[in-house]
Amino acid sequence: LTMVALKSDLANRLIDSDPEQTRVQIQEIQQGARRALSDVRVALSGMTAVSIITELENARKALTAAGVELSIAGEIPELSLEQDKVCGLMIREAVTNIIRHTEASAAHIEFRAGDSQSQVTISDNGGGKVDTEGRGLNGLRLRIESLGGSVLINDQDGVTLCASLPVVTA
Repeated sequence: LTMVALKSDLANRLIDSDPEQTRVQIQEIQQGARRALSDVRVALSGMTAVSIITELENARKALTAAGVELSIAGEIPELSLEQDKVCGLMIREAVTNIIRHTEASAAHIEFRAGDSQSQVTISDNGGGKVDTEGRGLNGLRLRIESLGGSVLINDQDGVTLCASLPVVTA
């Protein structure tokens, strides 16, 4: 939905100067709105629609629309379904915060897998500060901790959000 809002703002600015680009933006808004509607339907039906892969795709689209360059490093570690969902939610929350609360020009997502811990780190180069955790970050922290993990937040030189989760053995 963030992407829909940003792209509609862009289309509104372009409507007089570049009708063809406006048409492209409106088509992307339509596609994004349909995806968001589908995600809401799936969420309401109790099915799991959130995953790292899905949220990376959404992050790339939303950050690009907001003029933020995204880089991704490392390979997505093997996680349980619940860990994958929580990490997807973390990516979503971080991207939303980057777009809403910073003036970042770049964001970076990094995956690391160790013998006992897997990490997902999201950072930006904006000027955001985390004086208090809002409901989104607090809820995320509680979900990660309920899976035996931990969350570190650093707001020096941008905001960095790092989740560590225990490796799940089969």
